[in-house]
Amino acid sequence: MTFATTKPKSSCCGAPMKENVRDGGYFCTKCVKQCGMEKAKPVYSTISSVRKVTGEGELFLRIWGKRPHRSEISNAKLVGPEHELFTHQFSHILCKNNYPDYRLREDNVVLVTKAEHDYWTQHPKACRNDPKWRWVWKIYDAHKLEAETKRHGGK
Repeated sequence: MTFATTKPKSSCCGAPMKENVRDGGYFCTKCVKQCGMEKAKPVYSTISSVRKVTGEGELFLRIWGKRPHRSEISNAKLVGPEHELFTHQFSHILCKNNYPDYRLREDNVVLVTKAEHDYWTQHPKACRNDPKWRWVWKIYDAHKLEAETKRHGGK
């Protein structure tokens, strides 16, 4: 599915326009003046605004119902299902894209804070050396061995 979006451009130099929240209207981002606006050509995108149903939402709610509502790393209090960051508190141990069979396994998900989730995904080497995460890496290694054994024809 494609949909069109338009971005306003200034008539003085074609630079992008930004909304002037203080005085109203728009201003040119290059010359920082309240210039006229040129009608922009539609930009088409193939990114869909419709989310696929994966079953993760149900998995997260099931885990939320079974486990304490605290980070399994730091014991920090977590936000509830009504909060916009709720789903960011569930971190897959094995990557759901590379190991789709593990995507909906409860034993492949850890409850963490948003900051811990970012640390896990963006700094795996530092995370592996962090003693607080040692138990998660043991599960990671066991799951990965299991997945690779299945992938290559083992039991």
